[in-house]
Parts: sequence; C-alpha cells; structure tokens
Amino acid sequence: MFQHARWIEGLAVVAGFAVLAVACTWPLAAQIGTALPGDLGDPLFSAWVLGWVSERLRAGLSGFWDAPIFFPAKGTLALSEHYFGVAVLVAPVYWLSGNAVATYNAGVLVAYTLAGAGMYLLARSLTGSRPAAVVAGVIFAFAPYRADHLSHLQVLSSGWMPISLWGLHRFLSSGSIGAIATFAGAFAMQALSNGYFLYFLSFASALVILFHLDAVRKRWRVVLPQLAAAAIVILLVLAPFVWAYVRSRAETGAARTYSDLINFSADAASYFVPAGIVRPYRWIPDRWLPGPQIPERQLFPGMAALALAVLAIWKGVGESKRKSIRLYGAIGILGFLLSLGPEPSFWGSRLGAVGPYLVFARVVPGMNGLRAPARSSVLVFLSLSVLAALGASRLFERLDDRRRLTAGAALALVAVGEGWIAPTPMVPFDPRGRQEDRAAYTWLAGQSAGGTLELPILSWSLHPTLTYQFATLLHGHQIVNGYSGYGSGLQAFLGGAGSPLNDLGRINRTLRMLSALGIRFVISHPRDYESPEAGQATLAAMAASDHVARVYDFRTVFVLELKPVLFEITEKPRSERLTPIPQSRWRVTSSHAADRLPHATDGNPDTRWISGKAQSGDEWIQIDLDAPVDVRVLRIRMAVSSFSDYPRNLIVEGSDPQGRPAVLYNDDVLVPLARGIVAGERYPPIDLHLPPNWTQTLRIRQTAATRTWFWSIHELSILE
Repeated sequence: MFQHARWIEGLAVVAGFAVLAVACTWPLAAQIGTALPGDLGDPLFSAWVLGWVSERLRAGLSGFWDAPIFFPAKGTLALSEHYFGVAVLVAPVYWLSGNAVATYNAGVLVAYTLAGAGMYLLARSLTGSRPAAVVAGVIFAFAPYRADHLSHLQVLSSGWMPISLWGLHRFLSSGSIGAIATFAGAFAMQALSNGYFLYFLSFASALVILFHLDAVRKRWRVVLPQLAAAAIVILLVLAPFVWAYVRSRAETGAARTYSDLINFSADAASYFVPAGIVRPYRWIPDRWLPGPQIPERQLFPGMAALALAVLAIWKGVGESKRKSIRLYGAIGILGFLLSLGPEPSFWGSRLGAVGPYLVFARVVPGMNGLRAPARSSVLVFLSLSVLAALGASRLFERLDDRRRLTAGAALALVAVGEGWIAPTPMVPFDPRGRQEDRAAYTWLAGQSAGGTLELPILSWSLHPTLTYQFATLLHGHQIVNGYSGYGSGLQAFLGGAGSPLNDLGRINRTLRMLSALGIRFVISHPRDYESPEAGQATLAAMAASDHVARVYDFRTVFVLELKPVLFEITEKPRSERLTPIPQSRWRVTSSHAADRLPHATDGNPDTRWISGKAQSGDEWIQIDLDAPVDVRVLRIRMAVSSFSDYPRNLIVEGSDPQGRPAVLYNDDVLVPLARGIVAGERYPPIDLHLPPNWTQTLRIRQTAATRTWFWSIHELSILE
C-alpha cells in the first residue's frame, strides 16, 4: 500500500510539473513541430544534433561521431555537445515523426519537468515536507534565469543532478544498493546531457560525501567499495564519450582561449540581474549590468528563492536540517565562486584576486575545455532551491495541513510568476526544409554518397549555414559547411574574404581543388548570397567549367555534379623518408620586404614574411644552398589568419651548380594548400613535391596578380 502511494505521488508530481512546463512555455506545445523558441541559432543547431543522435540510436550507434558537417573531417560531433542523455529520452519523438523540431521542443518540456520533479525528490527527502518540496521544485525548474536559456537545451537539462544527489544521500544514510544505483545512473545521465555538469555534479557529490564522513565512519569498509564500484560504472559508461573528446582535441588542437573564459564568466552582480525575457522584470533596462549582455550573465534566481533561503539560515532549524544548510551552503558558495571565472568582478570592476576557477581548470583534467564558467551557477540554483525548501518547511511548521497547502501553493505561484515568460517567442521553421530547397534535396537524397559544398559558404555564420546543416537530416550527404562549438579550417578558407571561390577568373582551378578533395556536388543558392547577382555570376562561371559533369536546375537552387579527378601536383610524391635541410646550409633572399624575411625562417609560425603589397606577379624568393641537393619538398606554412594571402600561382625553378635552370613546379597551390588544411594542422603546409633534381639555387616566383591580397609565408623550409 505504501509503495502504491509513492507511485501515485510520483506520477502526480511529474504530471503537475509537466502541466506547468506546458503553461510556462506556451505556445511551445501548440507549435511543437513547426517553430523553435527564441531564435534559429542554437535551438536549430540542437535540433539537428538531436535528429542526428536519434538516427544513430536507431542504427545501433553506427557512425555516431561522424556527423555530416565539415567534410571531409571525421568525428565532427565531438566539436560540440552530443546531447546523448537528452536524445535517449526524446528519440521516440523523432522515430515516430521524423521531425527534429518537435524533438527539440519535446526536450525542452522534458527538461523543465525533470528539473522540477528531480528537485521535489531531493527536497522532499531533506525536509519531509511535500509543500516545501513543491516550492523547491518550482524554483529549480522555473527560476527567472532559465528563461533566457530556452536556446540552450543542455543548460535546461539539469534535472538529473538532484536525483543523483538524492540517491547519494540515501545511500550514505541507509546503505541501500538501489540508492547507489540511482546515484550512478542519474550521474551518468546528467553527464551525458551536459558535459559541463559532469564537473559541477562531481564537485557537489564530493562535498556530500565529505559531509557524511562522520555518519558512515563505522560502515566505511562497506561504503567505500560500493562508492568505488559506482564510480567505475560511471567511468565505464562515460569512457567512450570522454575518449572521443580527448581524441578530437588532440587531432584538431581545439582549445578555449582565456578571453572566452572572461567573456563567459558571471559578474557577482549577475545574480541580481533578471533575464529581460521574464514578464515581471521587463521594466529593468537591458544594459543595467556592464559587459556582454548574454544569458550566462543574467542569473537572478528570484526573490522567493532568496527570501526563503535567508529564512532557512536566519531562523534556524533542527540539527539534521542544519547539516543540510551547511552542506548546500557550501555547494552554493563553491558554485558562486567558480561562476565568476578567472577574474572575479562586481558590477564590471575587477575584485583583484584570481578566481578559483583558474585553479580548477589547471588541475582538473579536461576542465580547461569549458568555455563558460558562469554555467557553474547551476550549483548556486541547486543550493538555493534546497535552502528555499528548508526555509519553507520552517515557515510551514506551525501551520495546520490546510494552511500549509495554501501557503505552499501561494509560494509556488510566486516562484512560477517570477520566471513567467509566456507567450514564449517562437520562430517558425519547417522541419521539411525551405520550400525552394526541397526538390534539390529530394533529388540529392537519391544519389550515392559524396562530399557536398553548399554555396554561399561563410567562414562563420548562423544563416544560411544552419539551414544547410539541418538539411543533412533530409538528404544524408556530408557537407563542407557547418556550425558547431569549433569551426573547420576548410570552411574558413572557402568562406573567407580571400576565398578562391570569389576569384571567378580562376574558378576552373578551384573546382579542380574541390574534386581533388572528394567533393562531388556543389549546391548553389544564388538568393542566399548577400548580392544575388554575385551568386548568379558565380553559378554561371562554375557551370562553364570543364570540371563540371552536369548541372541540375531546380529553379532557385542548382546542383553541379563535379567530374572525379586524379590530380597530381607533379609526379607521384616519392615515398621515402624526408629530412629537413638545416637552415645553416642555405640562405634566403627576396624581391620585396627583405627586412621581414627572417620571420619566414625563425621557427615561430606566429610570425610571417609578407610581401607588403598586393600580389602582382613580380614577387620572388630565392634559396641559395651551400652545396647541391635533391630538393624533394618545398614547404610553405600558412595560418588561418592569413589564408587570403596564399600565392595564386608559383613557378619553382632549380638551378644546378653550373647555373642551368629547370622548372620543377608551375601551377596554382590550391590542392596542396587544401590538403594541408584538411589535415587539421594549426599551421597548414603547402607541400610542393618536386621531381628529381640537383639544385644549388631554388627560385620561387609568384606569377599571378590580385587586387587586394598580399603574399604571406609563416615558415619556409626545404626537405631532401
């Protein structure tokens, strides 16, 4: 009978929070499959991820990490959050509907519901009061700060955190195997829903264990092995995911900058700044707090949460609850300090000390890959929700059952009202893609797999990149374009201001490069260009190229199928081991900017030689060796910052000791440059493989002209 009552209570709580989730986010539920909340930036990206992961779940996780962006790269899903923990809950929505928009919106409703129900479970066990637990659940799920994170589903997905801590509390107090299993399972699900929360929940769990040391001292020999077993299970579940990110960072060199940490840190005053989207606080000026106006810096938890937390601390409670106050006070303080990032500030003024976040980021493996320290504020809200429950239970102690329920309902309504955003701003988006694109994508879906380039391509952009990216769920081809936590070198090159795609006079060579990289289709959307006329001109130039096998006309969208090519720079590169020729054996001179020439050979790729003027065809660099050698590779290193300054055409001449010249290379460098870029090196090389020669003087001539772009070399070397 008791077990039956608990099930009824649990179902009632889940149903209640689900109804609240629908009401507070309305009209999200009414437009669940046709619009996204907030904007078509991160929500559209997250919908795409959920669609991809749902498909991989149905396919037995085959190709899970190889999301169809940034062709020809592999492991591209690891460039951002994978949402696996969210997807396992909402994948049935995608399987039944094929609608990634509905899947995302279902994830939002589940996230709100789970956060409320999870906190109810934890607060109910710590206070013994159902009304107080409801208040805590409402505060945790619907606090004002969450309103601005409708675009960040992974941030909303914090509901496994209180469930995990509930299991840990229960295990440490009772030794229940079911409780430790709940802790491990919920911990893993939380980590798989949000990579940030893996760290923050670990810190909270460690504090819970520390605060229970006295209580479990006599049972430590039993408790410790069980905790170790739970930790091993968690590690085994997470290991494949962690390894994928470790490998991705090693291969791509992806890393967060110090400025990222500063920009995405909270200000101490952030906890007094409500999100402008919540209705009760819309009267507050948008730029009330100095600095970036981003969700991570609008962390007001609501007056109800603050007042009840103060009541718990000020009025005092029984001994067992005082322990909970100390514990969750410590968790909240830790979260607050970490959220301030490496340089804590108050109202835009630095407080002087180095924040503990920097220490944690240097000591805890992988934590230096997190961009937003402010997200550790989840520990503050977890803490305040528990403290609010303790304060509410203190308030309810002298009330009879009827008044207790009335007071609890009133407090819950106040908390809901503080975070109320309905009607939620919704942006229409058709999950079938844009009307004008459908015929082309339907045709493409019927073609065998091949790398695909969508035009226009931009180095970094939400629109139209995310529209093209979402369409990969419809046609299944990997595209060169993409938007994620990190970018792609090839996209930066092709989408940059100095892109070879903008040089219509040499478009034939550009298409040859695309074919050499394995790109089979180019999809042109002239209307998506900033200048549709430029889009039409680019399309016409490409269509006239002899590297295009055929053009498919879908009225406003055009698909160009490229001819496959086997392109070799010269002869097939010789496969023997290459050895750099020491710089002590050669000297270098140049036609221009001789004073900067040492930067090309100083061993520091962050410096560069630059011609000092736009390429005009008369630039040269000469290498004089102290003795003749067979120069097998000429290596010119570039950098993302200078992609536009690649040499448009090179002639490499080698002269023997008698001064007899031989042309070793005469072509553009697009293919070797692109191959260097897709190799993923931070400073991609242009490797020119030369035929057998006996060279004492090597002259490198740049023979093409541009209107704007200089010629840059970050590092120059020769190999034998």
